[in-house]
Amino acid sequence: MKRILTLFLSIVMCIGMTACGSKPKNKYEEYVLSFVQDFQTQNFDAMYKLTSDQYPYFQGMYKPDEENNVKLFKAMAKNLKCEIVESSENGNEATVKAHITTLDFAKIMSNISSRLMVEYMTPGNTGKDMDKVFSGIIDDEIKHADKKESDTVFNFVKDKKGNWTLDSNVAIYDDICGGYLQYYFQQNTLGKYANEIKEKQQSETRTTGPSISMWPIFSSSWQQT
Repeated sequence: MKRILTLFLSIVMCIGMTACGSKPKNKYEEYVLSFVQDFQTQNFDAMYKLTSDQYPYFQGMYKPDEENNVKLFKAMAKNLKCEIVESSENGNEATVKAHITTLDFAKIMSNISSRLMVEYMTPGNTGKDMDKVFSGIIDDEIKHADKKESDTVFNFVKDKKGNWTLDSNVAIYDDICGGYLQYYFQQNTLGKYANEIKEKQQSETRTTGPSISMWPIFSSSWQQT
């Protein structure tokens, strides 16, 4: 039993080092490592518990019962790389700077939206299995996708009980999922969060995502009538 437990812990550590590029040097870097790992395993509740407000950003976005939605999130997890650059502590605050590399999922979703619209509007496609079409387009777009890189800052604060939590910031979630979060919010007319992401990215001199169409395609339950 001890051997099995040791092997399991070794595997977890290896996964973590692969995800973030290096072994964490302190508890703040460990928090960032856990945050990234939890995203990769779709353990979103664990992600939220690491943050100060525990806001469920991915609620309604991740749909485990929809095959194409799961495929997208698996692609996000597979292509996510996080390299910790540096970390520092100052009193009741701490900061971890990381370089995140993933695919440009805002652009991927924009392209998927456009291609699905063409498929949907093409005469003769009545009765076509759009879920299958959707799946094929996802595979193709991911295969040919551009990379997206972000210099992301994770801020930590100490509460009155002396516990450290990640200062919840919509931009860090967006960086991890390659712009998918901003795309989703814009598609669902949640302008407040989309603007918050954009302003945060601009303030940190990061490149914002491409222009995004306003056609929602997050559910894989496509059927033509």
